[in-house]
Amino acid sequence: MMTERQACPVRRSGLAIILAAIFTAWLPPQVHAQTYAGESICGPLTAVQGDNRYINQKQRILVEHAHFPSHVENLIRGHSGHLASDISYTLTAFPNHYRALISAVRYAEKSKTDTPPQMWYPVECWFDRAIRFKADDHIVRMLYADFLIKRSRQEEAIRQLDAALFYADPQSPITPYNVGFLYLEMKRYDKALLYAQRAQAMGFPNQELRRRLDAAGQWSEKPAVDPHSTENQEDAAP
Repeated sequence: MMTERQACPVRRSGLAIILAAIFTAWLPPQVHAQTYAGESICGPLTAVQGDNRYINQKQRILVEHAHFPSHVENLIRGHSGHLASDISYTLTAFPNHYRALISAVRYAEKSKTDTPPQMWYPVECWFDRAIRFKADDHIVRMLYADFLIKRSRQEEAIRQLDAALFYADPQSPITPYNVGFLYLEMKRYDKALLYAQRAQAMGFPNQELRRRLDAAGQWSEKPAVDPHSTENQEDAAP
């Protein structure tokens, strides 16, 4: 995934990782269809620090200094104790800490289990907690979709992508671009083409997604059609 400040994607396992930040009264239908484990399995959010914006907060800096320096983020060693405990503490304090979520997923992959030793919750619980904490965080939704795709849970991943698009800034091409990459990972070429063209039409300069679609024989200059868009339905309700 990409941020507004990146000219080229930083790829890992087919996904460009977002490293910068970007409760509503109602949720889109796709989100209502999703069920989460909730407090009974993934715990309450009683230890959260501050409000729903972890970026640029004094508390975040203190927590990162004590529990999430670079050697923890890069899974080299723990800092205050066990590596998994440091990641867990960071995510307990700041559930939508993107880099810590990524480290939790990578640690699970390294441990070959979604319930790594010393991790306070199963990895998927960290996404559950992040969404309960800030349901409209579209970056968390995309990171969760990537997690689900790698576990062959495509329909659940698509629901998260729908939510990401719903909550993202409609004027920014970055979310459509990243969503296109995730559809490409699922080999859903029609959707990948749709969002690649959308990002390109919005002036996004990076062409990597287009190149990958072209290499797969799936790029087309003909505008892709979203079958679920009311813009393409003549008799759609207002």
